Amino acid sequence: QARDGVLRRSVLVGWLLLVGVGALATLAVTPTLTGWLATVVGVTSILPQVLHAARTDDLSAVSRPTYLLICASTTLWTLYGALIGDVMVIVSNVLVVPCAAFILLQATRAQADAPELVAVAA
Repeated sequence: QARDGVLRRSVLVGWLLLVGVGALATLAVTPTLTGWLATVVGVTSILPQVLHAARTDDLSAVSRPTYLLICASTTLWTLYGALIGDVMVIVSNVLVVPCAAFILLQATRAQADAPELVAVAA
């Protein structure tokens, strides 16, 4: 569905429709269903970047500090979920941690192997 890190328009429209219908349905259902829908959307939002990181060596535009913060944030949210006994908080974050860690690792490797570019005045 994602080729070269690009999500096809039809897939994006499909997800937006699913989210819209799901949002309307959860208004009449339960907070738990809303939470699980949010978990599905949140977790799948990182997948295109994971696929891109797995398929290419050019990760020069990936911000390592951002993914380090995502790893730290989702790890802390996982711990928080465990402390308050909220399975939804735990699941939604424990699924993102390895994805963000993979992107961070791939970006670190790619950027360490890349030659240092130096700006030269023309």
